[in-house]
Amino acid sequence: RRIDGRLVVWDWERAADAVPLGIDAMHYGLLVALNVRKLAPPRAIAETLARAPAWLADLDQPTEAARVILCLELLEMSLRFAEARKAGVTVRHDRFGAALRELLDLRRTAPPVA
Repeated sequence: RRIDGRLVVWDWERAADAVPLGIDAMHYGLLVALNVRKLAPPRAIAETLARAPAWLADLDQPTEAARVILCLELLEMSLRFAEARKAGVTVRHDRFGAALRELLDLRRTAPPVA
């Protein structure tokens, strides 16, 4: 896929079959927002959620699933950081865990979906 005129290649080191449909799209979109566009986690989450309906529609997933799928993606990434730390790898701040906490807090205070 090309982003801003650059070719971006996906890797499959953690590929699995039993995952929620759409989680790879969320992962990709979130990492583009964080790493390519250099958005702060709260803005990256908002942008990912704003773009998610189009990605999920392409996968025949209900757009209402976006927030749950993004929560699962953030949890997965946070667990990966925890595994790396446990294995002795020095990692940056777990921005995924912080983003998950924020997203869950927003969920608690957000108005109910009709």
